[in-house]
Amino acid sequence: MSLCLLVSPLQAQDLYITLLNGDCDGDNEVTLFDFGIVVSAMGSVPGDPNWDPRADLDGDGEVTLFDFGIVERNFGQVGAEPFDPTLPRLPAPSEGYSASGRIQIEAWEGEPVRVRIESLREDEAQPIVYWKEVWTGQFFTLFLPDSGPWMFRVEAEATVLTAAPRLPKFYAKGEPIRILARYPAIMTDEHGTEILENFADAVFDPAPIGLKVVPVDYDFVEVVAADGTRFPPNREREVPQNLVCYWQLRSGRGALVPATGSGNLHSAQYYPEELYPWQTEQEVIVECTVVDSSPVESRKDEPVTAVIRFKIVNTPTLHISAHAHPIGGTPVASAAGWQFAINFVASARLGTCWQLADSEVHWTTPWGRFTGRNILVPITTEEEHRRFPFKADATFRRTPLPPPVPPEEITDTKYSSCILGFHRYYYDEQIDPARGASIAGTCEPPNWFDNRRGHWGHILDRYGFNKTDPNLAGQYVVHYAPEPFRELLDELPRDRPHIILAVLYWQGAYAPPEHRYEEAYRGRIYIFEVPTVRVYDDFNLYTANAGLTAGGVDLVARVTIHEYAHRDMFKRGWNSFRVEDIGGTRQNNFTDWKPGSKNWFDGDLDGDLLNDGFESKYKQTYHCSHQHAYSIAIWFTKDTTHRVIADYEMLSLLWGEWGDPGSSSPYTIGELDIQDWSVGGRQDY
Repeated sequence: MSLCLLVSPLQAQDLYITLLNGDCDGDNEVTLFDFGIVVSAMGSVPGDPNWDPRADLDGDGEVTLFDFGIVERNFGQVGAEPFDPTLPRLPAPSEGYSASGRIQIEAWEGEPVRVRIESLREDEAQPIVYWKEVWTGQFFTLFLPDSGPWMFRVEAEATVLTAAPRLPKFYAKGEPIRILARYPAIMTDEHGTEILENFADAVFDPAPIGLKVVPVDYDFVEVVAADGTRFPPNREREVPQNLVCYWQLRSGRGALVPATGSGNLHSAQYYPEELYPWQTEQEVIVECTVVDSSPVESRKDEPVTAVIRFKIVNTPTLHISAHAHPIGGTPVASAAGWQFAINFVASARLGTCWQLADSEVHWTTPWGRFTGRNILVPITTEEEHRRFPFKADATFRRTPLPPPVPPEEITDTKYSSCILGFHRYYYDEQIDPARGASIAGTCEPPNWFDNRRGHWGHILDRYGFNKTDPNLAGQYVVHYAPEPFRELLDELPRDRPHIILAVLYWQGAYAPPEHRYEEAYRGRIYIFEVPTVRVYDDFNLYTANAGLTAGGVDLVARVTIHEYAHRDMFKRGWNSFRVEDIGGTRQNNFTDWKPGSKNWFDGDLDGDLLNDGFESKYKQTYHCSHQHAYSIAIWFTKDTTHRVIADYEMLSLLWGEWGDPGSSSPYTIGELDIQDWSVGGRQDY
């Protein structure tokens, strides 16, 4: 049996499986007996004397040459051995370590078929087989008690072979949970003195006071081959949903209510009460305990408690913030066609007896001093991405009372800070649009692609993002496209889902049409924005079979490294992208390619795009073979019957993303946190 995990370059799901067809007699292998069953029923439909439903391999209600072709194609394949029938079996749990995907039957056109997935962790002292039944063609999630060396078997009451994929990731606790920020924050004045923020009590404003923490957690993760070969460990960021907050009021009066909604995972609201007549202020202490609720037991960290302190006072209070103008949200410095400004806003908790005039709010900012409750400060595109401080002084005046009551005034000063970042999706006036030229036309790359200081393209420079090749038109290797090319999707099988984040195309097929297949356009890397940057962020991490899980700037770094691994391995095998090395001549209408030709004399016998000489030379290092396109996956899973991921892709997953044993600087997930100044990024809190 040959398992086909439906994995396109950098695909996200774990258990997309095609069950190979052709086992008519149910002995878990395709033999001459299966040929005999199909031949005997050839041409029949239900009701005919020679009708045999076992021979209808594609489920279309008749036995035809298509069914014969399935047996011919899979002749000699043997399914995986079922798990020991004497082992105890339990239904899979409803929560825990998860694997998701979809099961398909090769060439099946009939109604969905119920299949059974069994899972066994082979290193348990008392192993238990967990099972779940699912329908073919439908997405499913399988939960298991913990991560580890789980083996899987997929069986069906149909003419398919037993399948056996493997999940290879192992987790361990990393650094403790960190609290990046908490609100209300303790303010710091010009002299470095810490000051608790104050809020007017319920007499002035009954509205709640928003509380928030920003937790982050990284855990160790590694992959281990079936023979025990361990790849360099890396890290994965715990998804925010698994960091659960428990709030408790430790000191002070009032009500504390956890916030609800997907955007308020780590927030709460505090409802202040009126101070007693003898009180002028009251300190409030709130504790937020962050609990790691990861379904993977081995990566759960100890709880961490953040303390939030502020004051409730019996006077009106000032509150300040800074926003981007005209788009709102985090202040940003650059985007073509916009004149950006920072909107400084002063609000107050002042009740009905006090007033705050525009002329009584005075701001101190890095751009100068200003007066007003709502002011706009223009900024230039050259502004450095950073966290900047600002403050405001306000004078409140009581509503005048008849004489002889004297006028009364109270002052309040607030300090704050905010990042000046960049909005990922706006176009940057300083980027070269040539890096967005492809078969889809010319698309000006947006801010995240920019190589200006502080942008992702700049901080990813050490991973080759701005690497040049003098043999390429425009010299840059990495190029931008909004989404996967239609021509690329048309090349992929239509019966399986594909999530394509990026692609190296050695042929130059996705160059602008007038330059298609030209040498100067071969070997470009295209990164697609929609699936990579817009879909997968810090809240929605991308997971690939055997690859690193990441989101945001981490995912762009991972994609870049992955595709460069493709490119480097290709050049090590074929020397270059020139005609004399890989073929592809205009006079032959670009049909005479050497890679993938499956011609011994062209040097790619197994058609996996890796040069046969390269595979022979590095057989011991990378476990590849010029006689089998899936030899690395077979070594990695120790399953000689399965096609999991082709050698070309496995090289980039294992020795690209996880790091070549000889690499001096493999990428570590999270190492770019302090350089990520994007809106919604790691410094935006």
